[in-house]
Amino acid sequence: MRIASFARPVRHLVAATVIATLLVGAGVAAPPRDTATTAATTRTVTCHAYNWHAADPQTSTRMLGSRIVLDNENGDQFVFCDPGLPSGAVVTKVQFTLHDANSGASTAFCGLYRSSLKANGSSTAQEVAKVPDSGIGTFSGRVRLADTTITNGTVSGEFGYWLQCRLANTFLFGEIGLYGATVTYRL
Repeated sequence: MRIASFARPVRHLVAATVIATLLVGAGVAAPPRDTATTAATTRTVTCHAYNWHAADPQTSTRMLGSRIVLDNENGDQFVFCDPGLPSGAVVTKVQFTLHDANSGASTAFCGLYRSSLKANGSSTAQEVAKVPDSGIGTFSGRVRLADTTITNGTVSGEFGYWLQCRLANTFLFGEIGLYGATVTYRL
């Protein structure tokens, strides 16, 4: 059977379209990947005041507005939060939002820390980042302090990570408090 002359160009056009689609589609579906040039994604995790807790049972805390404060002067006055950092994350900044309205007290040891989880590892905590103490008489009210000088910044499954802060209690309730902390990292 003979194909009409007008049908031949249509048949060639259909064949060319199918071939072009396969060639272009293969390039779009599987572009070459060079993992060395893949850009890192910057992310943050936060620990709001509601997520902080005291490990020492004598350290009593409560919420005052949207900040955590100490209820008494007992215990070690430390509060802690799990930032939930993913393994492989590279920490680039740690920030704490604090309340310091007392000229005779301050927050202290506010930072990101880690400790070995290996059977033969050290039980000594290692500082990853630590913001400056709020300072006696330095600030008045709400302040955000940051640290970008990170040590041991790559998160490893061989360590446990936590945020901590010591809230010095004062006789005037609520003058020292913690709103929360933010950890910025690349993945």
